[in-house]
Amino acid sequence: MRAVILLAIAALGTTVWAQEAKTENAPAAKTNLVFDGGFDIIKKHGNSDRHWGYNKDGVFYGWSTAANGEKDISWAELDDKTFVSAPNSMKIEIKQDKNPIILNQSLHYYNIKLEPNKKYKISCMVKLQDVTKNGIALNLTHGGNNTWSSWITGTSDWKKLEYNYTAPEDSDKIKQLDLNIRFYGTGTVWVDDVCVEEL
Repeated sequence: MRAVILLAIAALGTTVWAQEAKTENAPAAKTNLVFDGGFDIIKKHGNSDRHWGYNKDGVFYGWSTAANGEKDISWAELDDKTFVSAPNSMKIEIKQDKNPIILNQSLHYYNIKLEPNKKYKISCMVKLQDVTKNGIALNLTHGGNNTWSSWITGTSDWKKLEYNYTAPEDSDKIKQLDLNIRFYGTGTVWVDDVCVEEL
């Protein structure tokens, strides 16, 4: 009986050691440079129909959009019924094709800079309903570098828009860093899990 107990204790110790070793050797979690890319904590900013986030020390943390703010033209709002990761996605609807809609976050407001010669993945999840014309694309503006994902249109369940970007050698001197989801056309788009991370 004693031998069985000792064997069980030894086995338990081996299991714990293996779990600790596995934890220690696990790769570090990737850091998302986007503030609230899942639209999880932001709320409408005051009475604005174009801003979601808050001001802190003179800096606006959050998202803004060029939506008209009238539901018969173009509109953007948090949606707590359709999302990839709870509790929200951002829903954008264009009924009249007067102007493109840009959902924007200015990462340089938070003093975010991309490291020289490092490669980054830019991605988001989107769901489309009756999206026309150019459709929707993901766009990073890094100083004079303007990079894009592919454009998608039509109707689809959730799919990922993504592409890789290598920061230039003088990246630490570039002041502008804007992440945009651009919507040119009509229809409805849901956006969730927006991410910029180093590879």
